[in-house]
Amino acid sequence: MMHRILNIKFLAAIFGMSMLSACDHYLSENPDNRVELNTVDKCAKLLTNAYSAAGYTFTEWMGDNVSYTVGTQRLTEHNQMYNWQDPISVNQDTPTNFWQATYEAIAHANEVLAVIDNLDEQDHARKNAVKAEALLTRAYGHFIW
Repeated sequence: MMHRILNIKFLAAIFGMSMLSACDHYLSENPDNRVELNTVDKCAKLLTNAYSAAGYTFTEWMGDNVSYTVGTQRLTEHNQMYNWQDPISVNQDTPTNFWQATYEAIAHANEVLAVIDNLDEQDHARKNAVKAEALLTRAYGHFIW
């Protein structure tokens, strides 16, 4: 009986040590899968998110250039904007949605600009092109907002 208890303790110790050694590999991985911007190619790929996905068609509802078209759906937000009231929702085609999407795009450009000068890159023309695109997308985001 004593021999069986020692075997169980021994197996439990081995199991515990194997679980602890597995943590090193698991903990060395970035938990949120964030991209590390350490090459110009990664910066260029991140810049694809520096273009705002939102449209500014909500401004049509705020002007006199709007008319009801048969087959279109007039949303509550459209009526609120037509009456110059602040829309409550964050749905597509609202100022809040446009603001959030545009500043998210600006944030992506800012991330690239924060690291691009410190990267060691042999192809300076490519590095300058990526930096120029980041500056352009950031400026455009600020311009349209």
